[in-house]
Amino acid sequence: MIKKRFKVSIAIVAFVVVSIFVFSKSRFTAKKTGEDKPVYATAKKGDIIIRLDAKGRLKPLKSTVITAPRRGGKVTYLIPEGTYVKKGDLLAQFDKVDLEKAVNDAKFNLEEELIKEDTRKRESDKKITKTRLILQGTRDSLRKILPEVIDGKKTAKDLQWAKYNLKEAGINYEEAKKAYEQYQIKGSPQLRRRRDALKKAERNLAEATMRSPSQGLVVYEIIYRPGSRGKIKPGDTVWRRQSIISLPDLSKMLVIVEISEVDLSKARNGQKCTIKLDAYPDKIFIGKVTNKGNLVKNSVFLPGVKIVEVEIDRKSVV
Repeated sequence: MIKKRFKVSIAIVAFVVVSIFVFSKSRFTAKKTGEDKPVYATAKKGDIIIRLDAKGRLKPLKSTVITAPRRGGKVTYLIPEGTYVKKGDLLAQFDKVDLEKAVNDAKFNLEEELIKEDTRKRESDKKITKTRLILQGTRDSLRKILPEVIDGKKTAKDLQWAKYNLKEAGINYEEAKKAYEQYQIKGSPQLRRRRDALKKAERNLAEATMRSPSQGLVVYEIIYRPGSRGKIKPGDTVWRRQSIISLPDLSKMLVIVEISEVDLSKARNGQKCTIKLDAYPDKIFIGKVTNKGNLVKNSVFLPGVKIVEVEIDRKSVV
């Protein structure tokens, strides 16, 4: 959030008609002539301007928030705050020592698993060849035993066993075929786990280098440290997905002012305001009150004062 001090003046115009008639002879007497004459005053219509000054800060309507990597970690580099960056510019760098080690370990484990996978493929080839031959043999046995059963040389029990052996050989062959296809096309579950582990390690390493997704002005986020809070800085350790930098869109801004709850009734939605920024003392910005907050909180600029935040939409420059 961009914080700049400024003053906002809200003009409230009240129309008052004042009529004054004085008839007192004791106060107003014509001295030159010695005669008592009534004194008359002309009633005029004018403006009473009630001026309300307030301090506040600027807030962008849109802002891109940059969060820490999913693993979090220690910040080793931050682009200076206030830098205007383009898409792809380096924003932050996190400690990569452990992440690089994790990538190297994952690569070693994958190479080791590939050697084991080659052995599993050769065994799968042998198994599918063996089960195919057994299946073919049981089919031949069944075809041979049928005439012998008819001639009475073999019993029905022998036929039953031949059918059972054919069924079992078929099941073994289908299992071997399934394993063979898995190893040849997808790879074993062990190999897939090793590949996934390497992808995850490489992704974590890539996330340690954070680049700008769009152009914008670099603004540091507030983080909490043990016993304190403040803007992020190199050396801080942050949690996963914690906000570290924001890139506000400066093309359209809101003004957030603090108005004492005592003076809140003087501000109304739709009122025009004049805005002055410390950074541009010679320019006057024109705005309009768009929202009066409902939550009473402690003032940032006036300790001990209870305030309500009011949003002002900046429209133009005078």
